[in-house]
Order: sequence, then structure tokens, then C-alpha cells
Amino acid sequence: MAKIYWAGVGEKICKMLWYGLLIACVWGMIRFGLGGFLAGGLSGVGSFLVALPFGVLAGLVGWRLFAPALADGITHLLLGGAGKLKAPPPLLSPCAGMIAAGRLEEARAALLELRQQYPNSPEVAELLFQLFERSGDRQGQIAVIETYFQTSDRQPGAANVMLLLAYADLIGKGAVPLLRSESGRSVYRAVEKRELQSRLRALAENENLSA
Repeated sequence: MAKIYWAGVGEKICKMLWYGLLIACVWGMIRFGLGGFLAGGLSGVGSFLVALPFGVLAGLVGWRLFAPALADGITHLLLGGAGKLKAPPPLLSPCAGMIAAGRLEEARAALLELRQQYPNSPEVAELLFQLFERSGDRQGQIAVIETYFQTSDRQPGAANVMLLLAYADLIGKGAVPLLRSESGRSVYRAVEKRELQSRLRALAENENLSA
């Protein structure tokens, strides 16, 4: 656990250094650029040329800091919207009611039928997972997750992260390949990627402790 903690501290320090560099570059750009504008003439041109590298470096550092999160947000928005238009989520309230009432076999039959119609729906997979969890069927839980993540056009959603974390809880380090593969996909938001990467670090730490 100490390694995970210090890894998190290192990430924060690194990000603070990047922000410090960005602030310094923006300050240099304003300082020399504004000074050149006010000075005018040849000295103004010289100040502008000094400010130019600061501006370029500020742009590169800003891109390094903000582009991944911005790209993730745009991709998640576009793909999420397209997924909803392409395949609206099924009505799951009746199935949830069956599970709450203990009518597990009836709910199972209904959910398996829904999964055939919506194999890429994370909500269907999540509810089916909860059904097997309620009935104490560990292998059924694992099978639901593995079957769902074999679908190539699965829709984005918070249920995907929940299923991945539950998979790690069920099979431990055996979940590493799937979590690592999913954490690199652009359909996940930055905060969701951090959750997956945090679990990957925890699994690596547990493996080191048991070695």
C-alpha cells in the first residue's frame, strides 16, 4: 500500500511541476510580449522574439496538461451520444423488480433475452451480474463480465467501470490484461481511467506482497 501511496504523491508532484512550468511560460510571454508592444521600434521586435519561445512552450505544456482530458471528454460525449441514438437502453425496471422480489429465475430468463437483443448494453450486463451475485453464482458473475467485454461495439457508461472493478475483485491478478486493455481506450473519461489504473496498481502491489 505504501508504494501505491507514494506513486500517487509522485503523480501530484509531477503535475504541480507541469503547472508551474506553464505559469512561468505564460508570465514570460506576457512580460516580454507586452514590454515589446509598449516599447515599439527595434527593441519591441527584439522583445517579441524573446516572448515567442515562451508562447510556443506554453502552448506545448498546455497541450500536455489538458489535451488528454479534453479528448476523452469529447470522445465520450460523441460516442455516448451516438450509442444512445443507435441503440436506446432497454427498460430494465421490471427485471430489477423481479430481482428485488426474489423471482430470480424469471428475472434471469428475461435478462438473457434482453442480452440477446442488446449485447452491447452495459446496463443489461450490470443487472445480470447483480442477479448472479444475489443468487451466489460466482461463475455466473464472471461469465457475464467476460461475455460482455467480448462485444466489440459495447456502449460507454459507468456500468463498464463497475463491472471491471468487480471482475478484479472476483479473479484478482487474472483481471489485469482486461483492465489494462480497457484503461487505454478513449471511451473512458479521465476519472474512470484513473479508477482503473488505481486498481491495476493495487493488483500489482498485492502480487508483489504475495510473491
